[in-house]
Amino acid sequence: MSAENKADYLARVSIVIKNISKPIRELYLGFRSNTIPVGYCILGIGFMQFLVYLEADFWIFERLNIAVIYPGRGHVSFVIYYLILILCPFWMWAIFRALIAERLTRRLTEVFRAIGLQNKLGSLPKLIVDVPLDTATRKLKLSRALLPLSEFQKAKPALESALHIFIDELREDRVKGTVEIIYSHSPMPQTYEVRSYESYHATEFIIGTTRAKIVRCDLTATPHLLVAGQTGGGKSTFLRHLIVSLYLSLKDALFTLIDLKGGLEFQLFENVKQVSVRGDIASAIGELKELDEVIIKRFALLKANKCKDIAEYQSKPKSERVGADGVPTDIALNRHIIVVDEAAELFLSNSLANPDDVRKAKEILSRVSRQGRSLGIHLIVATQRPDSRALDPQIKANLPGILSFQMANDTSSITVLGNGRATDLPPIPGRGIYKNSLEMVEVQTPYLLPQKADELLEPYRLEKPPAEKSIPPVENKAPAEPIADPNETPNFPKGDK
Repeated sequence: MSAENKADYLARVSIVIKNISKPIRELYLGFRSNTIPVGYCILGIGFMQFLVYLEADFWIFERLNIAVIYPGRGHVSFVIYYLILILCPFWMWAIFRALIAERLTRRLTEVFRAIGLQNKLGSLPKLIVDVPLDTATRKLKLSRALLPLSEFQKAKPALESALHIFIDELREDRVKGTVEIIYSHSPMPQTYEVRSYESYHATEFIIGTTRAKIVRCDLTATPHLLVAGQTGGGKSTFLRHLIVSLYLSLKDALFTLIDLKGGLEFQLFENVKQVSVRGDIASAIGELKELDEVIIKRFALLKANKCKDIAEYQSKPKSERVGADGVPTDIALNRHIIVVDEAAELFLSNSLANPDDVRKAKEILSRVSRQGRSLGIHLIVATQRPDSRALDPQIKANLPGILSFQMANDTSSITVLGNGRATDLPPIPGRGIYKNSLEMVEVQTPYLLPQKADELLEPYRLEKPPAEKSIPPVENKAPAEPIADPNETPNFPKGDK
């Protein structure tokens, strides 16, 4: 064989290997991302087994005049043939995906050239891989071709239009010189309502929905949350949903709601059992000072019972519980949810609050964010101004969950999320970016009407005080005992709040 023929032969072999490897790669990626239609593939396997059972496959070989190569039953070759045959549905899916990837490569080349996404040398970004992330979202990985990420961001509208896709995120890997495009073929829902608020697990609530799944948050894994966004983005509506969700799932939890807009947003929760609403700075600071004592007592109680956190204490038999002094006790240590709306009003010193009190409030909330997880004290902070002056950096650093609605500029978005994604959100109420230690995902948060929330909370409201009546004095009788005001904050067990 001449050198020329040998080179041609090797080139043909490499093409064959490359073509065979493509379906194998798609099959591997499909199993890894759990996007293979396993149900349909199993039906296909059953159909193939039925053909073999009826010997219909041998009839096909005869029709094609290749019956001579049909492997004899009971032979090793028949076992290999049988395995290949019943796995055909999976291979057919992989070949189909490989053909789509090949067509996508050609399409991307055309689109990049048409919109001018190329470097000064005329080189175009090249497709590395197109992998599914879930049933509705995919990741397109491209070689950057020496282009900065800003060029891809400028080309985002043109890419969405030309490829008929919806791009969620653009990110780069500078070390590998690649760009990743997170996209989907279907738009995000513009509204989302929770069907039932009675189906939650304890400590869990819904953050929102994506195109393919419901995103949930569990206080045991994400004990504290930062909610940020400009007016009209859906921040207040989400807080209403969050409080109602946790109130209904945590029947014995205590709630401290600090609304520094005069209590307007949280007035819905006034006169609800185990809920304390504070609408001014003075009362809010007073509430936080009392909370500081609760933290100390909870630490002492957990230590006396040799429990590492509130979950271990709650699982401990009541007969084995002891107080901080070692004396048996039946104290029920319940979770405590603290929600601070418009945190900037609390953290910024002004004429309405003493600077020393503001500093003390910051210290207490910082302590809650650092130590509250094990104590069952959870902090939700909401703000329109996420800058370092309006939101204490130490508190923000200890809030592992972040939900950001649309931001006015990149600076605010970067302060909250570490990137500018919140600036690029569409102006749809309730649309936000949820970030925790595991993921960052665009969501449509639940929409809960005030009337619906009021209906859900109605069974838990305190009775209204009876109307005052004029009672004439009665001689020789003891004075009537004072009637307790049901609007007063209920007395909690000693040592807790």
